[in-house]
Amino acid sequence: MRIKAKGIAKELGLSEATVSLVLNDRPGVNENTKKRILECVREKQEKLQENFEIQKKIVHGKVMMLNYIKNGIIMKRSQEQNPIIEKIRETVKREGYTFEYRLFQEQFEEIGNLISECREKDVKGIYIMAAEMEKSDIYPFLELQIPIVTGDNLFYEEGINSFLIDNREGIRRGVDYLVDKGHSRIVYLAEDIDIFNFLERREAFVLEMAKRECGDASNRIRQLGCNVEEAAFSMGKYLDEGMRGVTAFILESSVISMWGSKRFLSGIYEFQGTSLCLDLMQLHQWNFRDLN
Repeated sequence: MRIKAKGIAKELGLSEATVSLVLNDRPGVNENTKKRILECVREKQEKLQENFEIQKKIVHGKVMMLNYIKNGIIMKRSQEQNPIIEKIRETVKREGYTFEYRLFQEQFEEIGNLISECREKDVKGIYIMAAEMEKSDIYPFLELQIPIVTGDNLFYEEGINSFLIDNREGIRRGVDYLVDKGHSRIVYLAEDIDIFNFLERREAFVLEMAKRECGDASNRIRQLGCNVEEAAFSMGKYLDEGMRGVTAFILESSVISMWGSKRFLSGIYEFQGTSLCLDLMQLHQWNFRDLN
């Protein structure tokens, strides 16, 4: 808020014109009067700053980070102790809001109850970890008429901002890396889950393989399962069957990467010249490793 000459003049018993001369650093005011005016200005500035700091500390409502679990397969891997969550918590609190990390399990809870809870808790904004969400799942949240951001999913038509991994670029880099190494018989090992991120990666795999003249790769996507145990079993079975000339793999997720790389690197299976392209999702970067 701007300090006005009228208020200072009234407080000090001076004319507004005199105060204006001092505030605009113009001559015509004796030193004692000038000193009184500047001291009054300093005190008012300090008071304004103090009030500003107090207002910053006043809680303005709650920001919720919601882990939306639809089938309980992907999002249960996220942990509340994640350092990213802690950074968000710190930022939210610094801006004068309270923070809540909330798990929502669709199989065991009613979405209507969650929406009511958000209203009761005076939630002013929500960041939704939305990897498992379908388009229709977002509609109840729109009723809140508050800012919403989703992670790992897109709801452009609903006017919602989103934060995403660049799935297509990651796959492009992976395919280019392997083809540049001389591989063309590449298999994409996938989870048995059709969420946005995975579907986008599989589509990109087929597209990039065609661009690099490696043939139709739509039949080179092998789904191994939807959890660690299934992926481990299917990977072992697949390797036991023999790879029929396959020389490289792209692994879809951290679960597939974990068990795929472990199977290969454990020494149980040895394939001369075989390569893995590992997607370490939690690091948001792509890592490549040759096995030869």
